[in-house]
Amino acid sequence: MKICSSLALLLTLSALGCSDVMAGSSAARLEADSDPFGTYAFGNSVTLSELVRLAEDGNAISQYVLGNEYMYAEDRSFRDLDLAILWFDKSANQGYLRAQKDLAMIYTPKFGEKPEAEKSFYWSLKAAEQGDAYSQLQVSNAYIFGEGVGQDFSESLFWLRTSALNGEDEAQRILGVRYFEGNVEFKGNVVRQDRHEALYWLEKSAAQGNYDAEVEVVRILYLYSAGDVSKDHAKAFRLARSYVDNNSVSHDSTLYYILGEMYQYGRGTRQDISKAKESYRLSCDDGGKAGCDKYRELK
Repeated sequence: MKICSSLALLLTLSALGCSDVMAGSSAARLEADSDPFGTYAFGNSVTLSELVRLAEDGNAISQYVLGNEYMYAEDRSFRDLDLAILWFDKSANQGYLRAQKDLAMIYTPKFGEKPEAEKSFYWSLKAAEQGDAYSQLQVSNAYIFGEGVGQDFSESLFWLRTSALNGEDEAQRILGVRYFEGNVEFKGNVVRQDRHEALYWLEKSAAQGNYDAEVEVVRILYLYSAGDVSKDHAKAFRLARSYVDNNSVSHDSTLYYILGEMYQYGRGTRQDISKAKESYRLSCDDGGKAGCDKYRELK
């Protein structure tokens, strides 16, 4: 068995009969049920020469995997962005969702490997039209900032809501904030304020572990009483306690500060100065200056 160590070498030698070369990790992990077109069913692995043949024969998944081989080859000297884009493009034009999303990321303005706003929007829209919630959020952002497409508040809101309905937690958070702020005019369009709707979306986002949404939910219940939403200190305390206890990520300075106030003044829970000090200390440890100040006051 001949062993060829890289994609570039294989492409050079494949015509000479090096057919036992194994594809990289992305090809090796291809499963039969990852083929929505039902055209090919790969086993646990395929040879790289077979992958190339399938890609050249027009199989969208093979084209996508081959693009990944060029994009992320372990040997960096064999990476080739242009060839990766070529194969992603072939796959994406056949409707393969992953390829469309990867092209959108490659062309992302400012942060992509090859920033081109119009192309990024084009492929994000293609993926969004297939029902991908993340891509729907990207389309919404493109419309709101006018990146790759003209600014259009109505279209932005449509795609934002569609993404939120499809379960994208960041879209749910942004939609909740929009409803909470309300009365924001953009090109003649006004989002009415609806704090009940705001809480609905923020809580859905928070339930998926979106930290910023968790903070917003607690802040609204703890601080605000307006329209159809009233302060609910007991619920705010319960949620804040749950969020900080279950959040494996740090940066809970705001929630710990709010918990400190609740313990200090007996809001939503029994007054407990010792627990207030501890909460303020944790807020301070996570970089909250206000938490540091309150901790020093209670020392």
